[in-house]
Amino acid sequence: MVELFLHNINGNKEIIPYLYDNPFTYKNLEFRVFILDKDGSDIFHPNLGLVSLTQRGTVTFVTYKKGALCSRVIDIEEPYEETYKIVMKKQYPNNSVD
Repeated sequence: MVELFLHNINGNKEIIPYLYDNPFTYKNLEFRVFILDKDGSDIFHPNLGLVSLTQRGTVTFVTYKKGALCSRVIDIEEPYEETYKIVMKKQYPNNSVD
């Protein structure tokens, strides 16, 4: 999702002059995806409730405790590059991602 967004931003000649950095990279983004159940209700531990890309270039994975407002059960943070390699190896096991 992040790579597709970056591809679309960097491929748009109309906005390139307005970008602070060119090329625009994941370090220029802050991106959050809140995950809900099929009926739109919140999802709780052990299911993933939030994935975010921070301006520090890290990806955070969060699960929430039921009943406690914004109480995190698991909060894992890792570099974007590491997350990207893991996802690409799973999606394309026969290709090198280094």
